[in-house]
Amino acid sequence: MALAPAPLFATSMAYFGLLIVAVLFVIHLLRGGWRDLRPNPLDLPLAVFLLLRILSTLTSVDPALSWKGLEKSGLLLAFYPLAHMPLRPARRWAGIYIFLAATVAAAAAGIGMFALGEVERISSPTGGYTTFAQILAVALCFLAAAAVLYSGRRRLGLAAAAVLPFGALILTFCRGQWLALVAGVGVIGALHNRRVWAVVLVIAAAAAAAAYLLPAGVASGRFTLGDPAFENYRDILWKGALEIVFDRPLTGFGPETIKVVFPYQTRFYSPVAGVIGWHNDYLRLVIESGVLAAAAAMWIVVAAVASAGRAYRRGASAGVRGLGLGLLAATAAVLVSGLVGDVISDPAMLVLFVVLWGLALPLMAEPAAARNGNRELTDSA
Repeated sequence: MALAPAPLFATSMAYFGLLIVAVLFVIHLLRGGWRDLRPNPLDLPLAVFLLLRILSTLTSVDPALSWKGLEKSGLLLAFYPLAHMPLRPARRWAGIYIFLAATVAAAAAGIGMFALGEVERISSPTGGYTTFAQILAVALCFLAAAAVLYSGRRRLGLAAAAVLPFGALILTFCRGQWLALVAGVGVIGALHNRRVWAVVLVIAAAAAAAAYLLPAGVASGRFTLGDPAFENYRDILWKGALEIVFDRPLTGFGPETIKVVFPYQTRFYSPVAGVIGWHNDYLRLVIESGVLAAAAAMWIVVAAVASAGRAYRRGASAGVRGLGLGLLAATAAVLVSGLVGDVISDPAMLVLFVVLWGLALPLMAEPAAARNGNRELTDSA
């Protein structure tokens, strides 16, 4: 997603790839694979969440608009084949390593474009600077978690791999994602070693330097509702969201309905013309799908955190423990980002969630075969 040359290509690539995985999974089930299915902690909450999103679409104030929005949530269905396909542990680890390597490569490309003056802030053509910044923050959480659980050359190698994504994240000028990375590092420090919190000082220093160099368009102050230059400043969006957040508490207004229900509109000027979301994932979820969907989303988070926490505490190898700690840190980073942006609902982030959790959950469950595979892979890394 980060390396693809164009948004349409990236979206098509993601959907097509997940469709292939889903078809293979169906064939596997028809050939008797259903007998070997083992439930995992995310199966049920994800199913409940998707059912509630479908309900909010059926009862939407604009069903045609909401059906298009439901396509994004449909990406979550790809979690089931990834989590339940009988893939060897080495292949699951390879998928996670490929994500990290691709992120480092994309960061290098972005820094190169910035250094040549081709862009004012680093971004990805597939999802813009905010999405790319969030992908970088997630990758950095994984690298940091692995680094604290290893030592010597392996730790130095992981630290070196983090340099380019960290530099690229700073040069996205996405302040919400800077804060998200602090949250992820804070989780690692709180759970493993408080000395890791010293990294926050490095982030703060880099952020301060970047803030001083912010391009004029990024550093400009907020606009007011009556200003024709208004686009999507959060104070206006959140005020509007709070006015209607409980108007339809059970099923919400429907996915992607902001331009229909945003309260600050007139005959002469619509401030939502250039707005793509509420810039707060939690308000957005309640407005679009109601409090029941928000409760289901919280269930997903609790189940995910519990699974990652068990892997970190009880993992039989440093690789599994680092995977659990990395997922905990990345989850914290994403949740913090959701307070100031439409990050969690972004299609690229849904794909990332599906891939990382779908690959990781069987590894963290650690049946005998997976445990042996983890040892072999981490010992040879």
